[in-house]
Amino acid sequence: MARRAELGLLIVGLIFDSRIPFPDVLQSLESRWGEVAFLSPVWDFSKVTDYYAEEMGASLLRRFVVFDRPIIPVDLIGIKHEAEKIEDAYRRENGGRTVNVDPGFLSGDKLLLASHKNHYHRIYLGEGVFVELTLAFCRGRWRALEWTYPDFRDIYVEWFASIRQGVREGIFNHRRKGVQEGRG
Repeated sequence: MARRAELGLLIVGLIFDSRIPFPDVLQSLESRWGEVAFLSPVWDFSKVTDYYAEEMGASLLRRFVVFDRPIIPVDLIGIKHEAEKIEDAYRRENGGRTVNVDPGFLSGDKLLLASHKNHYHRIYLGEGVFVELTLAFCRGRWRALEWTYPDFRDIYVEWFASIRQGVREGIFNHRRKGVQEGRG
């Protein structure tokens, strides 16, 4: 008997210039992906790395949005392309981004992040989109892997732990409603 793909919830990681109005960005996300199930605190991303500083500015913030939207991992292909359109809507005149929108798949036991960049630990999904296992829940806690970004290891893992049960219940409720696979 063929198995169905695992169901999870859509999560979007945002890195954004502190000067842009976050409620506008959130409204753009909600208009595409629906109701917000969980909204993380705001973290000062400029203290984590200066990787995006040249393009996006020196005062960057980080936030995660989990949507009450069931998906399967392959849905990340279309979602990643939609995320680029949101980034484009907030570009500066010089072409630099003011917001970085990184979609992913969150279940009770894994966090997958989508990327356009290939690397040895990423799996090709299609249409230029790769996916990586960023965090895994095992033996009672979220665990980082060799390639997990340092901020996911230390800063955000407590928040992911705090919403884990709610994510599991959300997925269970979608299964009870008869949702079998994502709707990209």
